[in-house]
Amino acid sequence: QLKEEGGKDTQRDIDTMVSKLKKVFPNVDVATTQEAFDSVLKEEGVREKKVGGQTILGITKDGKVWINPDAKSLGTPIHEFGHLWTDFLRNEKSGTKGTKLLNKGMKLIEGTQEYAQALKKYGEYRDGKLINEDLVKEEALVEMIATKGESIANKGKRKAFKKWMDDMYRYIKKYFKTTKELQESEIDALTLDEFKELALADLFSGKPLDTKTG
Repeated sequence: QLKEEGGKDTQRDIDTMVSKLKKVFPNVDVATTQEAFDSVLKEEGVREKKVGGQTILGITKDGKVWINPDAKSLGTPIHEFGHLWTDFLRNEKSGTKGTKLLNKGMKLIEGTQEYAQALKKYGEYRDGKLINEDLVKEEALVEMIATKGESIANKGKRKAFKKWMDDMYRYIKKYFKTTKELQESEIDALTLDEFKELALADLFSGKPLDTKTG
């Protein structure tokens, strides 16, 4: 497990995770300093991500990622980069396959514990009606992806972490199919677990995904 005190070893592990994820989104800026994180919290429109009602762990905004230096979880960078992955699916450059896959994920998450938790944390209502369901579903999706990714990573904490990250990278590439390998006709039959594996395969593929239009 990660050291709970959030010391240098923890930060080093998170930095290693970030470096792996950045290979997929090389043009994305990632800020990990306290000064940068405190600054973005003051910006209008920033949604707070809290755990236990206390710690804001990460923020993704305008294609940039901010990681709270106090974060103790490997799931935090995976979660934030997960938003970049859903942005990729939403982008016109991912084509009809990306749109169909994102819609499938939004459908699969309905009725899950992750959705209930995201609804409680992020749900906004007007006249008793939920007005930001897509946001809630996306938060639930990326958290579920992050949880699976972190559980894989934490199994290797008994080893040197950098070596384990390389092992994890190879494991995912070998056993998980990426969106490029997925046929559009296969999307309807995807299970929730297969959807998570697909996301992780993209996030750890090491091959850049283009999230920009034009």
